[in-house]
Amino acid sequence: MNSFDAPPLKKPIFHRLKFKVEQIDQFEYFFTRKDIVNMSSYQNYLQSGLPIMYLQDHKQSLWKKFSEECPNGLRCIAFMTRLQ
Repeated sequence: MNSFDAPPLKKPIFHRLKFKVEQIDQFEYFFTRKDIVNMSSYQNYLQSGLPIMYLQDHKQSLWKKFSEECPNGLRCIAFMTRLQ
């Protein structure tokens, strides 16, 4: 496989999203509002210690609300990946 005549292996290309601080703040503010999420008062996520949040609506309707409030914020794909 890796003999002298074999071509060099191709390295994978990594793509990373870089968010501005303003975009991250808008996202965090949006998901701390009580009309968007219900926070669990008795359960915490074990790894981070943060309370578990239950969404009150579907992802697409949350995206519509977010894009109306923050038109210069994250785009749809970045919003969905950050939501996970």
